[in-house]
Parts: sequence; C-alpha cells; structure tokens
Amino acid sequence: MKNFSDLLAISPNIAVYVEVDGIKIQEYRASLLDDINIELTVDKDSHITSLRIDDLELVEDYNHLLPGSTNFIAGRSPWSLHIPGPFYQWRHCVTHQGHLFYQNAK
Repeated sequence: MKNFSDLLAISPNIAVYVEVDGIKIQEYRASLLDDINIELTVDKDSHITSLRIDDLELVEDYNHLLPGSTNFIAGRSPWSLHIPGPFYQWRHCVTHQGHLFYQNAK
C-alpha cells in the first residue's frame, strides 16, 4: 500500500543551498517538516549571492526577512537564519497567504 507522499510524488526532503560571493558554502538536504537553521561565519566582509531552499531563491524575494534585512555578512561575525517549523508553512505565512491547515473546533 502506498502512503500519501508516494501517491503525490512528494520528496520527504528539501535541498538547502548557500552561495557566498559566488562560491558554494553549504549544500545539504533537510527534512520537509523540520526547522531550518543556517549559520555562517566568513573571514572577510561578503555577500550572500544565492540562498535557495528547495530551488526557491530567498535572497531576492525574501531579503527583508534575512537577519538585519540584508544579505551582507560582516567578516568574522556570525550570520544565521532560523526558519521555525516546516519551510512551506513558513513561506505561506510570510507571503501573507494565511495558514495552510485549520483545525475544526469541536
């Protein structure tokens, strides 16, 4: 018997990709339902040129949600992005599309 994700061809993981000054810094797969935590420290002042989660670019479209509303990383200063909960629920809320699931009151 197939489960729901098999029927819809949904992958249980999403790709996280970070590029700083045109150089790939991090690339990994995260669970579809887990929090996403990205932490970076670089030696010199740099810019995040690409930050993609499941092939959705965050730097251009969601730059206002990045720490300090910028993709700039000060040298030797930690930079982090925390997305609490599942990525697609977070994206749905920050684009002001409401909640994905409502629980019916009993």
